Amino acid sequence: MKQGKAVAQDRTPKSSQYMPEIERVLVVISPDLVQPGSPEKSPLLTRALLLASETGCDLELFHVCYDEAGPASRFRDEDELQLQQKKLFDLEKKQMTKLAENMLMSENLRREDVNVTHDTRWESQRSAAILQKIADFQPDLVIKQSRDHNYLLGIASNTDWELIRQSTAHLWFVAEKQFDSVDGLVAAVGTNGDVDVDEIFGDADYDVLRMANLIGGIFKAHIVPVHAFQTPAGWGTYAAYAPVFGADSNPIEAGFLDTKQQLQQAAKDHGEHIEAFAKYFQIEPSSIRLALGHPSDVIAATASEENAQLIVMAARNLSRWERFRETTTAEKVLSKTLCDVLFVKDQAISADTDDGAQRATTSIHTN
Repeated sequence: MKQGKAVAQDRTPKSSQYMPEIERVLVVISPDLVQPGSPEKSPLLTRALLLASETGCDLELFHVCYDEAGPASRFRDEDELQLQQKKLFDLEKKQMTKLAENMLMSENLRREDVNVTHDTRWESQRSAAILQKIADFQPDLVIKQSRDHNYLLGIASNTDWELIRQSTAHLWFVAEKQFDSVDGLVAAVGTNGDVDVDEIFGDADYDVLRMANLIGGIFKAHIVPVHAFQTPAGWGTYAAYAPVFGADSNPIEAGFLDTKQQLQQAAKDHGEHIEAFAKYFQIEPSSIRLALGHPSDVIAATASEENAQLIVMAARNLSRWERFRETTTAEKVLSKTLCDVLFVKDQAISADTDDGAQRATTSIHTN
């Protein structure tokens, strides 16, 4: 795909002129990778090395060292506790040094101009430490191993969801599956739900496809843009969209005539915006897949059908109360899909994090 010029003043991004680049990547190290007997191969490290090999980006390995005893540590002798924490910190810092050295010597790193640094911090709250590191390091991209997630009304929280909600940097969550290249990716674009037609495609959607184009260009991957709609209550067929997008329609019952007309108008409105969006990027409108259903279902299903290694989609910064009130498609997609997910974050949002994490930094360079 090529990036084109805006063709309609009212249907191109009004404020976002952001052009993504990948020069500084923060790799959030999973605790199991700094333990004795850690696995020699890790999907997380494989993705980081793959990206560095293709782009020459610098990698910063980041590990949060913490005492798993948590609140129980309050009942320990303070001197003994500090000694144990120092031993653990020094041990895991040493493991991080070894990990960085091994990455530089890895056969998967196919170039010599890559810098690998590492940073270990002691912090009781892992998500807070990662957010602070993002604010300090200002990476172009954060890569982190994704864990199993059980979504429950947006109430539950874990490190991944805290990052989706609060990170100012783009987030690449790595699934358990190993692969050597990104051959196909799905780019989720467009707003789902009852919105004004002028809000169907916003700045975030242009940023998503820009990022998809960047990743697709790096790995020469096939890109499948997808736009999901939910049908109005009581209507569950694809029929009304068929006249616009050429699919075989289902029989229409007379009682659904009003709903059919509403859907046809919605299809016309969305179709016009899809065409303008596609024209901006100089791609065929038919290349943007339109599907009925909740976006989290459609996106995950499309990735599975296309055997895609990566989903690229937007994620808004939400408070916990907003997560409770609103549909959180990003978190649902992460919980449903088996492939990697790259969340494109709003570049206008500033970080709100605290200082005070204990830090130990060591640099290793190839030069």
